[in-house]
Amino acid sequence: MTSLSSQSHAVQIPSSPEAVSARLSVPVVDVLGVKVGALDRQALIETVRRLVRQRIRGWISYVNIDAVNQAIAAPWLREFINASLFTYCDGMGVLLGARMLGERIPERITLADCMDELCRMLEKENARVFLLGGSDETVAKAVDALGRRFPGLSICGYSHGFFDLSNGIDIQRKINAVKPDIVFVGMGMPRQEAWIRKNWKNLDATLFWSAGALFEFLAGSRKRCPQWMAKSGFEWLYRLAQEPRRLWRRYIVGNPQFLLRILKLRLEQGGPGDPSNVS
Repeated sequence: MTSLSSQSHAVQIPSSPEAVSARLSVPVVDVLGVKVGALDRQALIETVRRLVRQRIRGWISYVNIDAVNQAIAAPWLREFINASLFTYCDGMGVLLGARMLGERIPERITLADCMDELCRMLEKENARVFLLGGSDETVAKAVDALGRRFPGLSICGYSHGFFDLSNGIDIQRKINAVKPDIVFVGMGMPRQEAWIRKNWKNLDATLFWSAGALFEFLAGSRKRCPQWMAKSGFEWLYRLAQEPRRLWRRYIVGNPQFLLRILKLRLEQGGPGDPSNVS
């Protein structure tokens, strides 16, 4: 891990998210009013590489069923996600929902799954990263794990995520002192999005990436779902079994709610999707 010395660089602020999307050539699928980037893992890595090299400011968002449901309930969150430099599909439910509407998303991508490829690329680009979120212990373990696996990765700073969102001036000063290329913000949705939305213009950093539970996976405090379950679309069941009291509403209520919305829209559109492609 490198020292916390500062590094100045010029950044570009795009005129609009649409202008950036056009420049990046990221195809977009609309899922219940939420924009989802239709890209695979390799395209995601290359898109981030271009953003880092061009130093374009903004944020990157993931979209899963819970994100769509929350975005429908909170217009500010929908606007935030849709204003991302790009988004990507983080859940099999969204991928299948898009397919039911006649759209195609190449694959489901989780940040935890592509972190190795991403970090190798960031090493080559000499990009500086900052980790924000989790407890003191969790984020420190995440930094240690990344440092051991990627000794050439420049981790210029980190901080826990348990602070008052209405204040957080110490966090701003800490980030501005080191001027990272990417700030991974892992505080859960919608807290992490609210923090980015409130603070990004006042921070001397280029990219902000909503990271969800990434630090817990890196620290080893949360187990990853078996690949066969993830590929079959049953990761939600695995996570529900791990944390039933916290996640029951998200999955037991949220998943059927999302499916009903998709079916309703499909009927309104005349059923453009191919039912044989859903399973």
